[in-house]
Amino acid sequence: MPAASVVPGADSNALGAASATPVVRTDGPVAYGTLHVALVHLGGSDPAALPRVTTRAEGTTLVADVTWADGAQDAIRLPAVEKEAWKDQHRA
Repeated sequence: MPAASVVPGADSNALGAASATPVVRTDGPVAYGTLHVALVHLGGSDPAALPRVTTRAEGTTLVADVTWADGAQDAIRLPAVEKEAWKDQHRA
């Protein structure tokens, strides 16, 4: 996603007096069936500590494979979404 930023907050949530909310934006509308992934790193600025994420298909299921800095791995199976669930109800 081409635009990423952080929105600072003061006394805006239960996490403390000062907070920051990560925000990502696309250049335009998101097409149906397009996958977008955003990772939020809550740590130092060492890019080597960031996880590696790849995606693959297992039949009709999309799987996101995450490899963490310590070598641990997770496979996250993303649920199938029916087209109707994506329909903009305000424009229907």
